[in-house]
Amino acid sequence: MVDLFHRAEAAPRDPATPAQLSALEKANSVRAERNAERARKRSDAAAARQEVLRKQVAAAMNSLRTSALAALKSWTADARTVVVDVESTDLNGRVIEVAVVDLAGTVLLQRRINPGCEIHPGAQAIHGLTQADLAGQPAWDGVVDEFEAVTRGRNVLAFNATFDGLTIARSTEVSCGSEKGRLARKAAEDWHCVMGAMAPLMGEWDSKYNDFKLPSLARAVVFANADVTGLPPAHSAVGDALRTVALVHAAALLPAKEFAVNEIPDLWLAYRPRAVSS
Repeated sequence: MVDLFHRAEAAPRDPATPAQLSALEKANSVRAERNAERARKRSDAAAARQEVLRKQVAAAMNSLRTSALAALKSWTADARTVVVDVESTDLNGRVIEVAVVDLAGTVLLQRRINPGCEIHPGAQAIHGLTQADLAGQPAWDGVVDEFEAVTRGRNVLAFNATFDGLTIARSTEVSCGSEKGRLARKAAEDWHCVMGAMAPLMGEWDSKYNDFKLPSLARAVVFANADVTGLPPAHSAVGDALRTVALVHAAALLPAKEFAVNEIPDLWLAYRPRAVSS
């Protein structure tokens, strides 16, 4: 290592003059002001973007509310509308009870089905049906033609259309073969979901899915103030079908209420990919 100078000969730096200190202080102040101004601009730009997004989300959610109310009104105005409900052996099980009713409350079909398999204890705890209740009842292949006859050419609603439609299709495939099961699944794709229509009207948020929470039938009935007095028990196929009829009539009369932009919390802005970009 080579010394470029002798340390003993080095002279200390002169202390900064007042003018130099003043100039340094001014430079630091100017730098701080510029940094603060840049931070303010970034913050203002982010706030402006968020406000635009909030308006987009509010518009998308209000559009959904408008569409839901329009759907409910159209269903009640269609004389072909019927409501389907099923009880099943399990969440991914087979039909053990089915009901079809029209919007006047007339029961077009009400049957119990022997599924040919066990009933899951969790499902049984909800609907209360046991193997003994289903003994002597027909299998689904003895009921499916009647079910198709009362739903063919109809505007079919179900509170949870995905669950009920897939349960019908699954039972049809097991009992009647894959081709008839495929046709049943295809027919169920045209069913309308009352639960899905009620979700934006009720406006409860589901943080897990960044979407409106899908309500239970009981909560939706209370929200719409539907009159279910004197109906058969809940969690029976005919009882839930008739509750859905009462719900559809009541919900179709709900006032059109829109979300104000300032009612959209930051948490709801995650809704944008599914609502605004479409």
